[in-house]
Amino acid sequence: MLLFERLIGENFDAPISYLIDSYFKIHPSMYNEAEYSLVKELINQGESLSQKFMYPILDIISKAIQDETTYTAISGNPLSVPAIRSLKHFLVQEDITESFLLYNFPKSSTARGVDYSRTLIGRLLTRSCIPESELSISHYFEKPSRSSLMSIQQWKAEFGKGLDSLQSLGYLIYLNPLLKQGPKVKHLTVKWIGDCLMANSGRAKIWTNERI
Repeated sequence: MLLFERLIGENFDAPISYLIDSYFKIHPSMYNEAEYSLVKELINQGESLSQKFMYPILDIISKAIQDETTYTAISGNPLSVPAIRSLKHFLVQEDITESFLLYNFPKSSTARGVDYSRTLIGRLLTRSCIPESELSISHYFEKPSRSSLMSIQQWKAEFGKGLDSLQSLGYLIYLNPLLKQGPKVKHLTVKWIGDCLMANSGRAKIWTNERI
């Protein structure tokens, strides 16, 4: 993990692209000697595609997305967040995409809905203006009784626009590229969605019982 952290740091796009390009020899790239030596070290260690090579990178990206406040992620342009923007590198080749999807399945065979929300894909899909818990920081409507109606309407418009941007981004990053690839990637995509819905089926019972 430290090897990947040394290489990626806070600048996701170029190093991740170079790691993938170099490992799979998709096309030659020109980067500085330090980055090249790190990639050579990875290859010489015989790192596998999935658990040893891709997963540490995805762990770093997932943590970065988790650490991003909801305010940052849903206000303005989500593509301004480097960790979110870097996901496109994992959807350019079927082998890479397959590993990306497998990474997003919860490890437990009895996964619950919350386990899917904690996956990398889930972290993006569950972005909301509502705090995750009573102790979480609220960036919206912290003191609504002291805010003017105009101020509340402005906040609603802002995070509504941000959530729309995230939904569009989800389509551009996930569904559009995923469903254009081979049958295995399509199968894993549909399976993730189906398993996620099944894991959340208990919530539908709660809604029905409470007549929400």
